[in-house]
Amino acid sequence: MVREPKGMLEMVAAERQGALAGANATTLHVIVNPMAGNGRAGRRWPGYAKQLRAAGYDFKAYITTGPGDATDIARRLARRDVPIVVCVGGDGTMNEVVNGLLANDAPVSAETRMLLVPCGTGRDLGRSIGVRTIENAIEALREDAVATIDVGRIQYLATETGQLTTRYFANVADAGLGGATALRINQSSKRLGGLVSYMSGAIRSIASFQPVTIEVEVEGERFFAGSANMTVFANGAYFAGGMHVAPMASLCDGMLDLFVLEDVGKRALITDIMPRVYRGGHLGRRGVRHIAVRTATVRSSSDMLVEMDGEQIGQTPVSVAVVPRVLRVLGIPEALARVGSCIDPR
Repeated sequence: MVREPKGMLEMVAAERQGALAGANATTLHVIVNPMAGNGRAGRRWPGYAKQLRAAGYDFKAYITTGPGDATDIARRLARRDVPIVVCVGGDGTMNEVVNGLLANDAPVSAETRMLLVPCGTGRDLGRSIGVRTIENAIEALREDAVATIDVGRIQYLATETGQLTTRYFANVADAGLGGATALRINQSSKRLGGLVSYMSGAIRSIASFQPVTIEVEVEGERFFAGSANMTVFANGAYFAGGMHVAPMASLCDGMLDLFVLEDVGKRALITDIMPRVYRGGHLGRRGVRHIAVRTATVRSSSDMLVEMDGEQIGQTPVSVAVVPRVLRVLGIPEALARVGSCIDPR
C-alpha cells in the first residue's frame, strides 16, 4: 500500500470537517493520487488546496492509496450525483476516474462532470482541453464550459489475469511500440518530466523492439495486414508527453483516429517519423496509415503490449469501439473549440 506524504491525511481530515469560509455553493470532490508524476502530485497538492481556497471553492479531498482507488472513489461520488469530480494526478489516475464515472457505455450520473488538474508525466488529455495547470483548472471552473466528449472502449488480454478485459479510455490507446515504451517509462523514476522521459523511453524501446506481423480490421473489413511497429487509437490530439499524433482529432465526432505505423526501419523511426509526430507532421509519410473508425480490431502473430492513457495494461488481441458523447468534462472554451467545438449549450 502506498504511503501518503507526511501531513496529507491530517489535511484531508481537516477539509472534511465542514464548508470552508467564503466557498461557493458547489463543493468540489477532489481525488488526489499523491504518487503521480514521481510524487509531484503529492508535493503540489497542499499549494493547490490553498489556491482553490483563495479562489473561493469549497472542496473535499480523497487520497488514493493504491491502484483502483480512484475508480472506486469516482464511482461512489457519481452515484451520489456530485456535480464536479476533480482529478489531481497523471493520465493513469485520469483513466481510473473515467472508468469510475462510466458503466455500460453510459455515465453513472448525468450530473457529474470531471475536471483535470494534471500532475503526471504525460498530461496529454489536458493539452486537448486546455487544462494543464491549477490556474487553468480554476479558469475552467469559472468559465463553466462543459463538453460531453467521446471515449474509446477497448477489450484486451489483461497483464495480471490473462483474461479478456474491457475498459474505457478518454485520450489514446495503442499496441506495440507505444505499449513497450509505456512499460519502460512506468518502471523508471520519470524525474526528467514528460517530454524527455518519453523521448528517452521511446528511443531505448525502438533499439530493442522487433516489428510484428499484424492484421487490422475496420468495421469488419481488412484495413492492413503486414509488419508493423504499432497501432494507435486516438480520441484526443496528443499522447506520449506531447506528441501531436492526431492533429485532426475531435473529441465529439463519434469517431476515433486509427494510425498504423508500418515497419519503416529503426533509423527512419528515430530520425524522421518520431520528430514529425511531435510536430503533427507525420501524416502522409511513407509507412504511416490513417483512417477514422467507429470499431476496429488488431490481431498479431506474437504478443504486442497494449497501453491506454499512459499505462501499460495488457496485450493483443484488442477490439476497440468509440462510445459517443458520454463523458462530461470541464475545459477552456478556446481549446474545446479546437477539438470539435464540443461545448454543451447552457
